[in-house]
Amino acid sequence: MSDQEFVKKCLVCGDKAIGNNFDALSCESCKAFFRRNAIKTKELKCHFDDNCHIDVLTRRFCKKCRLRKCFDIGMKKDWILSSEEKKERKKKIETNKKRRKHSISSGINTSDSSTSSVTSPESGSIVPFNDDFDLNHIKALEIPDSFGDIELDDNNSDEENSDEISDLVYQKAAELEFTVLPIARPFTDSRYAFNELEGNKLAELFNATTFFIDPKVPVTSQAMTQQDMNKILCNKVEDYILKVIKMSKMLSSFNNICENDKISLIKFGAMDLVYIRQVSIFDAETKQWKYVMDNQNSVLLSLDMMKELPKKIFSKYKRFFLKISKEWETDPVILDLLTAIVLFDPNRPRLQNKELIKLQQYIYMHLLQRYLQLRYQSESDSKLKFLKLLNTLIDLNVLGQTKRENVKKKDPNIMSPLMKEIFEVKSQSDYNSVQNTYLVF
Repeated sequence: MSDQEFVKKCLVCGDKAIGNNFDALSCESCKAFFRRNAIKTKELKCHFDDNCHIDVLTRRFCKKCRLRKCFDIGMKKDWILSSEEKKERKKKIETNKKRRKHSISSGINTSDSSTSSVTSPESGSIVPFNDDFDLNHIKALEIPDSFGDIELDDNNSDEENSDEISDLVYQKAAELEFTVLPIARPFTDSRYAFNELEGNKLAELFNATTFFIDPKVPVTSQAMTQQDMNKILCNKVEDYILKVIKMSKMLSSFNNICENDKISLIKFGAMDLVYIRQVSIFDAETKQWKYVMDNQNSVLLSLDMMKELPKKIFSKYKRFFLKISKEWETDPVILDLLTAIVLFDPNRPRLQNKELIKLQQYIYMHLLQRYLQLRYQSESDSKLKFLKLLNTLIDLNVLGQTKRENVKKKDPNIMSPLMKEIFEVKSQSDYNSVQNTYLVF
């Protein structure tokens, strides 16, 4: 067996191991999990039979069984560094860095073995960093409860490259498994085609999202100033919201809910829906959006320009757009299904029929799950991709809420009537006049 074919596996969950951590072969995720939980005094509980199967997909379902397995394979909690030990160790690393730097500048070769290793922030341990080390393979990198002494750049403190899957996503996926859907049928083979009801639902959605298809237009300019950026965003955000309204009206599941809930879904989900649709015009390599302005002109807008916006929203833009760019794989079917899932969010404010909205969301989640099974022809691969895609929607929601808070602080006199209604802001003149309602379905 060649070195490329041989892959060390975590003895806890079976994911790709990165080396020995706390005296046992484990992956990045289980290393971080053990470090956070092994020294806690709170007693963990298993909600099943104290005998949960632990693998890459199930490792977050039961902390008690996962921790017991960590101990069973030989992980030692007395190897976990205290805060004082971490500080001392950090001091030693800094001293060694200065020594090596001085040695290099003096032309002296050093045999310090730490030059071929990298410090892991998750546990403070040093792990080998060789040609086979692949960060992209880590399926569920877990963020520590506290970053301790690690200094983080404000623009990157949200860890946009993290693959950690939220507990909320696992909970949502579990609920979906036990929900009776009006279009589902039992199946055990991922090669099955969609049934008639599934096909009709998908065809309706694909027809509705055609409003978002832009013509192919060459790039004719690039936003260079904050004024340029504001002009583009003011124009295009409202344009996207109008398209969201048109799309929604073409979905029978949207038309069948009450007027109050239609307004709430659009009003409070508007920015989430705008951003999920802008994924298709974002280039993760250049970190730019390409906005089509008309049939002859399009303009590039750099992600870095978002640093000019308030409330540190830049880091939230960066986190969401870079994370989802890794997951959606430029597949328009995935993007359309995510759009519907975002639209039917039962957690929007002021909804009267939350259960009905949740059912519609679960239908589209089911369709996404089915599509991924057909596409990947692998139960494990499709499930993991499903969880990762849903996980990006948490970052989307944070971005949308932050944007909403920022917009509500803007001068309402420079906002259009539709935008003022979406964000529930009024100018002084609005209080003295009869207001038209633009969100009528």
